[in-house]
Parts: sequence; structure tokens; C-alpha cells
Amino acid sequence: MIKRFLLTIGTVAGLLAFVGCGQAQEPPALYASVTVQEDFAFVSRGDIRHLYVLPGLTRAVTEPVILEGGGFLANVYVRAGDAVTAGQVIASLDGGFLQESLQGLQEQIAAANRVFDLQFRELSVRIQILEEENEPANNEQIENLRLERNHLQSRHNQSIAGIQAQINDINANIIDGTVTAHIDGQIADVVQAGGWSPPVGLGMTVARISRMDYVIVEYIGDNPEFFSENTAVRFFGRTLDRQEVELLGLRDLSLAEIEYFRARERDVPIQFEITQNLPPGQTVFLHFYTVLAENVLRVPANAIFDIEEVFYVYKIEADGRQVLTAVEVGVFSETYAEILGGVYENDRVFVRPQGL
Repeated sequence: MIKRFLLTIGTVAGLLAFVGCGQAQEPPALYASVTVQEDFAFVSRGDIRHLYVLPGLTRAVTEPVILEGGGFLANVYVRAGDAVTAGQVIASLDGGFLQESLQGLQEQIAAANRVFDLQFRELSVRIQILEEENEPANNEQIENLRLERNHLQSRHNQSIAGIQAQINDINANIIDGTVTAHIDGQIADVVQAGGWSPPVGLGMTVARISRMDYVIVEYIGDNPEFFSENTAVRFFGRTLDRQEVELLGLRDLSLAEIEYFRARERDVPIQFEITQNLPPGQTVFLHFYTVLAENVLRVPANAIFDIEEVFYVYKIEADGRQVLTAVEVGVFSETYAEILGGVYENDRVFVRPQGL
């Protein structure tokens, strides 16, 4: 608690009489007192806190229904807000396009195999010729050619595996020319039927399904960099009805989710895992403490002076003298500084006025 004591300077006023028209005039009123103010505070116990309160909203986590390679959607059977179950058909593709996509991937594999066979045979022939010469000087070159052939084989295997994975993904997501939901949930958004839908990033996102059993808290403010620029010593959420929400930390978004937001030139959201089972769409205020120290010795922050990287206070002695005293400080907030040593509880210290 900051107290003030006042040193009053007495005001002297003389009684003046004016004579006019033969009558005495009333004396002027006394001037108001002029005061000199000096601030001090006691070293006391209390809490030191620096808190940010940030806006948040509960959301159901959405998962994309991805179709590798894009496609021509002939029909879409669901709308945003519809409930779906795993395996339910949500769209159908043009059968001719489907066959063309699979045929194109098979042709890529065949072309890659032809190129690989030619290069592999060429290296093998060169190795064989050098080995038949039976010259020790050729040993190093033979070893390099064998290593190159092994690398060629590894690169080819990796390339073929990637193309085959695309084929497998198409077959997994499309059954007889249909696109099916892979989880139970609610349709968050879905593309329109009719026309070509090109692949974006990992593939074509036909729809997004909200998992109503998986709700998180999402930061909805306009400064997402805040969370990378500040460190919390305590972090929790609070609903409008003051229910405290335990935040388990930042949620790791999948690569497909990140691609979805980036492809639409949207910031990747800041989301937090929670323990409670809250409904989507509920306001949650994020309480972010960058400083929190409870029941510690403290003084007002503007009682601390930094002189050549050493902290001091002006301790006020019983006779009113101010003695420059070195102190050890802990955490700071805009209001208070923690005292770890140098002065004691109930000591008085000078507090410079705000703005000085």
C-alpha cells in the first residue's frame, strides 16, 4: 500500500484596507495552501502478476476427405451441417475420368521402369567390361560404378513406391467411382458438383468432416505471433460462466490441415487441446500469465533503480533520511517487483512519481 505524507508550507496573508468613497473595503480571501508531496511505500507481502486475457472459441476438429489427383465430381450428396457416418457415400466421380487417372499413373510406372532398365543395363555392361580386363587400376572405377548402380536402384524404388501410393490412395478413397466419409461426424464444408476439381497440395479436398467428439479451443485474435513471442508460467481458459478450462498445450495440426489453410491463403490457426467435453461454438477466454509469484516480498516497480546493472532502492530511515540500498530482485511486472534480499518487510522505500 502506498502512503503519502504532506509537508505544508504556511501561507501568510496580510489584511489590506482600501478606502474609497470614504468607506473601508473587505479584505481579500486567504490563498489556498501550497503542498509539497513525497511518495513512499512499505515493503510488503503479496502477489505479482502479469496477465493477458485473449479471445478463444471452442471448435470441433475437422478432417479432410482427400482425393489424390483431383477429379470430375458428377454428384455431391451432402451439404454443410449434415451428419454422416464412416463409409457413407458423399460424392461420385465421372467413371471415365477415374479410369484415365489410374491409367495415367500406370503409364508413369511403365515409363519409369523402361528408363531404369536402360540405365541399369548400361552400368552393368560397363562394370562387366572393366572386370573382364582384370586390371587392378580399374578397381576404384568398378567400385564407383557399382555404387552408382545401387543408388539408381534405390531412387527408382522410391519413385515407384510414391506412384503406387497415389494409386493406393485413389483405390482407398473411391469405391466404384464414389467418395466416402472416413469417419463419423458432421459435414463442415463440401465442394460443389459439376466441373473439374484440381488437386491442391496433398490432393483434392472433397469435403471436411467435423469430429463432434473432438473439441479444441482456438485462438480467434489477430496476433498469432503472441504465442511465439511470450512464455507462459500459467495458462488456462475460462468460459463466460467462469468455468475454468484446462489447456493441455498447443495442438499439432496434420500436414493435410496445414495444406488446407495455406492453399486458401489463411493463417494456420493456433489451437489448444482441452480435457473437458465442451460443445463447439463456446467462448473461452485464454488467461496467459507471463509473471506469477504468490505471497512474496514486493515493492512498487517504480521504487527500483537500476544503476550500472545493480538494483537499488532508497530506504527511508526513522529520521527521514533516504539511504541508497542494494537489493536482490526476482520477477517484475508493470506494477511490482519481487524482493529477494536487501530490505525487509515493513521497511519504507522511496517511490518516484509516475512518469519520472
